Amino acid sequence: MSRRSSPQFVERVLHDVWSSVRGSPPILHQLGTDAERADAPAVLTEAGSVAVQLDDESEFHGLPLPPSVTHWGRASCHVLRDARVVGDQGNVFTQQGQFVSICPSLRRLDSAKIRRPIPWLARRLCGPVFHLTGRDHENHGHFLMQHLPRLMAARSWLASQGVQPVILVPPGHEKWQGRYLSTLGGLGAHVVPCRTGTVSVEKLYYVPMLWDDGHLGPPAPYRQMQACFRSFAGIADAAPPSGMPIFVTRQDAPTRRLSNEAEIIDICRRQFGDIDVMSLREVPFVEQIRRFAEAPLVIGPQGQGLTNIIFSRQTRLLILEAGQSAHDIGWANVYRDFAHMTDNSALRLLSGGPWPDDGDWEFPTAAFSEQLQRVVALGLHHHRPPVLR
Repeated sequence: MSRRSSPQFVERVLHDVWSSVRGSPPILHQLGTDAERADAPAVLTEAGSVAVQLDDESEFHGLPLPPSVTHWGRASCHVLRDARVVGDQGNVFTQQGQFVSICPSLRRLDSAKIRRPIPWLARRLCGPVFHLTGRDHENHGHFLMQHLPRLMAARSWLASQGVQPVILVPPGHEKWQGRYLSTLGGLGAHVVPCRTGTVSVEKLYYVPMLWDDGHLGPPAPYRQMQACFRSFAGIADAAPPSGMPIFVTRQDAPTRRLSNEAEIIDICRRQFGDIDVMSLREVPFVEQIRRFAEAPLVIGPQGQGLTNIIFSRQTRLLILEAGQSAHDIGWANVYRDFAHMTDNSALRLLSGGPWPDDGDWEFPTAAFSEQLQRVVALGLHHHRPPVLR
């Protein structure tokens, strides 16, 4: 079957044509109750913030760095009856065809690009369904830092209501996302993919992203996820890391590979001895959890593989980052703060060169060797308890 004759392609074309004829949908920025067939939302977390103290980075870079502050808003679980879910990003519509735009990830979404539901072509899902897709669903980093925490935040409330929902995930990703969900016990037991077209849901449980103005949300769901992962792999919480340092390779990544990675790994070996060079796609899921849990030190270029630091506790993460200033912000800061929020510690090493966009990049070996020696001289290759305020 050619791609153009596949059901997914036909669904996409039909929805594109339908949406172009109907125009942009009416948008709801706030859900009511009866009018939108929605139950009163259940508050899961209150608004708040946490400040990650950057004492280690200040010491290493020799300059005072302000705390890295993460803000989040109040998070609620919204329950919609007879909702429509469209496309692999799971855009949510009411029965009346209104687009539900209550998630911070949708603030900049162009309404002209939203595919509208076609109710008479919809697949029907009966019973309770939890929405676990959205923007950037295909990336392990986004899934662990932004999507799965929505389910974790609702976990206790769902249990208190006696609700065991089907988990709706993006098509083509149900296998690897199902591995994470399987660690949650019964809550993650039933996973179904949404579709390119329309899914009609009898009772949809929808938690918007927990983050507000950044990329991360409150630490509590991350720590709950961490406990689930480690328990699933049989890791005792009290077990200190005593294994081999890990280097997370990006040589199998499509973009932003470290072009001189072999030389960087050699420098790490000269400094620390044996290094576990890990290509995540080659290591079974449970084995990843165990090896990260046992590693006292994790090193790697910035990328989604570093999200595995959530499997560790009391581990130091060294993030190799393109850039020239410790004041720069971006995803390297997110991985650093994520490590701190999960009872690890992290430090960025900067290449001194420009950010490569999606191209490959190089960390000069002389600069890396010098920085690694400084890390060791200051004792920053060892974990230090994170300070969150």
